[in-house]
Amino acid sequence: MDPLKYIDDIIEIHSSTKERQNQQVNPVYLDKDELKKYFQQFPFVFAVIDGKKKMKAYAHIIYCHDVAIVSRLMGHSDDLKNGIMYYLLSETVGELLYKKKKSEKPTWLMYDTFFGAFGGLRYFKERVGFHPYNVKWKKNED
Repeated sequence: MDPLKYIDDIIEIHSSTKERQNQQVNPVYLDKDELKKYFQQFPFVFAVIDGKKKMKAYAHIIYCHDVAIVSRLMGHSDDLKNGIMYYLLSETVGELLYKKKKSEKPTWLMYDTFFGAFGGLRYFKERVGFHPYNVKWKKNED
């Protein structure tokens, strides 16, 4: 889904709470021009759209060879208790599995900063099955 078509909804999602992860929301997440620049570089997100055609949550995934990396996973704070993030992530994983059947990639899904995550996010990561791993990256010289 093209996030640029939903830029106002994305700003509403970002501004739906003053804090995320015990920190004030970064002003860049609220700046329309900065968000446009970001999403021009990354023109696709997985998203939850409600019956009124408003984006309520989105997942931006970056692909690096056989790893899909959760870059941004954001939802409107009014919808969090209704399980919107669980729905978003389960549907995103479903789409990634479909992609894998077609191309054998991605093999892995990574959502970084497990130990650095605070209460709610860490709980969410545990509930959806993320676990901490130590990874050694090898540079392929091909």
